[in-house]
Amino acid sequence: MIVYENVTHIYNRGLPNQQIALDDVNLRFEDGEFVGIIGRTGSGKSTLVQHMNGLLKPTTGRILMDGKDVSIKGLGINFNVGIVLQNPEDQIFEQTVFKEIAFGPQNMKLDSGEIKRRVAMAMDFVGLPKDILETSPFDLSGGQKRRIAIASVIAMQPRVLVLDEPTSGLDSAGKKNILQRIYEHHKKEKTTVVLVSHNMEEVAQYVERVVVLEKAKVTMEGKVDEIFEKPNELRKIGLDIPRISVAFLKLKELGYDVKNVHTLKQAKTEFFRLKKTLQER
Repeated sequence: MIVYENVTHIYNRGLPNQQIALDDVNLRFEDGEFVGIIGRTGSGKSTLVQHMNGLLKPTTGRILMDGKDVSIKGLGINFNVGIVLQNPEDQIFEQTVFKEIAFGPQNMKLDSGEIKRRVAMAMDFVGLPKDILETSPFDLSGGQKRRIAIASVIAMQPRVLVLDEPTSGLDSAGKKNILQRIYEHHKKEKTTVVLVSHNMEEVAQYVERVVVLEKAKVTMEGKVDEIFEKPNELRKIGLDIPRISVAFLKLKELGYDVKNVHTLKQAKTEFFRLKKTLQER
């Protein structure tokens, strides 16, 4: 479990351009849950997740993992929380793809055989061919760099997987493939997953709970259905709801007796129910 206790983070504190990125945030992330973080650009999403393994330290407050402060060095917490940053270039630095993915396992003091096994597993996980292992990651496309960044975290097999816009730079098929693999990994390994995304369809399809940030504060928190059934509140802070939800709200306005839906699977079920109801009249 990860707990945020009264966490405030101020960039450039005391300077004329200081910015409050997090303002007295209290949150809990339970073991094994899949959480979505949404909010407008600048609302504090990336700052929030970069505190989870000590990449950033709070100005005030603290973050606890299993009751231990993540900012204290030497506790080994960093290996338990793997973060894929919004821009893969920010975390890629090694000379070859193999060295990049192997970096984490090497620092975990694993033997060479286990390191090779984990590199191969991570490459398969993100769908990249083994023949690029000796290639410089900087020579790859943006989408491939994104996959390498994800692979380098997966190779450490962290208990908590934090993904900041993980599908950025991927095509439609690539986005679906990566998120489905992450979802299956979450279910199989009981891994806690925290997904930062501006894509409401992705959030609706995969996460169990949603946290909404606005102006450095948590303004809403709840299950997916609870959050997306508040379209007016979301729109007031510059967010939207999944497009399929918009379509069914239109049907409601037209007088059809339909439930609120947020995914294509839910929409199909509800559509056939509605069709059957109309045919029986």
